[in-house]
This record gives sequence, structure tokens and C-alpha cells, in this order.
Amino acid sequence: MKLSHFYIFLLAFNFAGFPLVAGLTSYVGAGSTIFSISMRSAILGLSMLLIIMALLGNKIRIVRGIFWLPLMIFWSAYLLRIYLDTSSGTGNLSREPSDYWIWAVGACLVPMLGLLTYPRKDYFASSYRLTFSMLIFASFFVGTLGSGLYTPEAGRAYDTGRLRLEALNPISVGHLGLSLLLLSVWPFISAGKVSLGYKQLLNIAGSLLGLYLLIAAASRGPLVALIFVLFFYFIAQDLMRNWKLLAVIAILLTLANQVGTYLEETGTYKASSRTESVFSGEDSTITARQVAYQGAIDQFIQNPIFGDALEERITQKYPHNVVLESFMATGLIGGVSFLALIMYGIFTSYKIIRLQTEHGWVSLIFIQYLIAAQFSGALYTVTTMWTFLALAIVLYSTRNSAVVNSKKLPRMVGSGR
Repeated sequence: MKLSHFYIFLLAFNFAGFPLVAGLTSYVGAGSTIFSISMRSAILGLSMLLIIMALLGNKIRIVRGIFWLPLMIFWSAYLLRIYLDTSSGTGNLSREPSDYWIWAVGACLVPMLGLLTYPRKDYFASSYRLTFSMLIFASFFVGTLGSGLYTPEAGRAYDTGRLRLEALNPISVGHLGLSLLLLSVWPFISAGKVSLGYKQLLNIAGSLLGLYLLIAAASRGPLVALIFVLFFYFIAQDLMRNWKLLAVIAILLTLANQVGTYLEETGTYKASSRTESVFSGEDSTITARQVAYQGAIDQFIQNPIFGDALEERITQKYPHNVVLESFMATGLIGGVSFLALIMYGIFTSYKIIRLQTEHGWVSLIFIQYLIAAQFSGALYTVTTMWTFLALAIVLYSTRNSAVVNSKKLPRMVGSGR
């Protein structure tokens, strides 16, 4: 196996592997735990292999840049916080102490470092093809096997009105749909024109399937992420050059509204009512988030320099906003470093879109999961955000190489080239 394959598989597995595992295990009727653990082990092994080879100077090297300063400061502060809270023995954490180390180091930090190795060949076109294929299959399984039923442990099943699988919650389903939608439309955006061949028809089918999952999941976070991704893209581009794309987006949004209304009226999924509940003030989830946000802010104010705790004390969980969590857990030292790190990620993503490279889909996915991390997840669980932060940094750091500057579109699925 070539070295390039390690990088491609690491990227694809960390991005699309787990939705695919959830779909496949649902199809065969097996539990997903052992397969998810195997996937995590493969990701960790590939990451460590790339890091070791980069340190040995064997064909690859680790990307250099100013981003290493906030990266090292934040992770030092965050790992110190994990150590202090998991070794205290107070029993106030919502998870087993080992879980924080496994997820923070094994699922976030090490894979990110593995992806910060310098790809001397154009790995991103191959990564696009593989991840697009995996997302298509995962979305097909979710769309055909998923339902709104949820069965708590030792409880009766009830209809949530939100598309899900046993191993994939509605928020993850919504983001799966959005990721597939973005990757499906990207070849048309990158090419600047729409042609109809069998590959383009596959991308159109992927767009419709992704749109269906996005709506049927009835999850607000992915919808908000979509708005921010579109806003980010148009800020980075010349609006006059993209008036055709605006028309396509208008058509998609109109179609999405019609599908959402239909699903609501047929009683299948609560696509419209959950969105409306945000503005009515009647949603309990929004209220709980507000309590967690305020609690995180209060804990930061009480211990502003070094931070207070891994979790918010009132809800006894993470505050579902990684920026607030960084200040709550690591204080000004880690919080400012984390903020600088994600701002650098936004800057590099903006520059990548401005370069009009065919690999700009990396920027869109980073923005999607950065926004997702402001509404759901913790610093030690937002693996995809860390993955695409590393990829955006790599693409920008290698902007003067063939990895980014190729003017010819790669032969990726749906590009027609």
C-alpha cells in the first residue's frame, strides 16, 4: 500500500466512516459498537504511522506555521484540565475518566496531528472520491432504514418525529445530509457550469438525498450550519460571478420548504414545527442550552485565568458550545488560544475559497462542523471539526504547490473530467 493511501483512508474514515458503519450495521442487524471501536483503532493506527514517518523524515513532513503556538498552548491547557478533573476522584463527571482521554487524545488530537503531515502529492481529489462514495452509501442506508422511532434503555419505543438510526442520532443524520449535499453540488460550483452525464446525475441524486436527510432529521443545527456555509462562500466569492448559483440555491430552498411541509402534513417527520418552536420560545432544548451557556460563563468568571472544570455544573454536561467550553475549562490561557486557532482556520478556509481551487469543499465542510460545534458536542467529541481544521491548514500551507494550485479539475465523481 502506498503512503498516499494512508492519508486518504485517514481522512475518509474520520469523516464518513462512522455514518457508514451505522448504516451497514443497521442493514445487517448487528450492533455497531465493536465496528466503531475497530474504526477508531484503524484511525489511530494510521495517524500514528503518519506522525512517526513524518518525524523520521520518510517521504512526508509535518506542516509548519504560526498556528502551532496556539495549538500547543490550548492542548497543553486542555489536557492539564482533563488530568486535574479525572484524577481528583470527586465523581462529579458525567462519563468515566478514561473516556475523556480516549476521545480527546485518541479521537481528536492524534488524528489531527496525523493529518497535519505534508502531502507531497495531490491526495485531496482521491479523498473526495472516497468520502463522496462513503457518504452516498451511508445516506442511502439511513434514508431507507431510518425512522422516527427511538427506544430508550429498558423503555418503550416512541416516535420522535425525527429521522434517525439506532446508532445515529437526528443531529448526526442532519449533518450527514448536509455534508452529502455540499460534496454533491461542489463539482458544479467548482466547474462553474452544469452538464448532464451519468456522473453528474449521480451528484444530482446525491444532492436530493442529502437534502432529504437534512429535512427529515428535523434538526436545527445543520440548517443553521447550511446558512453559515452559504454566507461564508458568498463572502469569499464575487456575488456577480455566482448569480446562477444563487438561482440554484433558491430552487433548492423552495424544494426543501415543500418537502418539509409535506413530511409535516403526512405526520412522518416534524421538519417545520421544530424550526418554528425556536422562535416561539416553547422549545425545552433551547432553554436547556441557555442554562448551560450561562452556567459556563459564570464558571469562567469565577476562575478566569486557568478555568474551572470540564463540565458545566448545573446541567452536569458540556455546555454544547466549544468556544464557551474552552474558556470555562481552560480560562483565558486556553480559551484565547483556542479562539485564535479557529479564527486561523476560518482565515485559511476563506483564502482557499478565494484561490478558486477544486479542493474548496474542505473549507465548506470545516465551516459546517465549526458551526455545528457551537450548538452540539464537546471539545473532546467534535472529531470532524478537528479533522477539517487540520485539512484547511494543510491546504493553505501548501498553497504554492500542486496540491492547491492545479487549475485543472481533478477526475472526481461528478466532475465529468
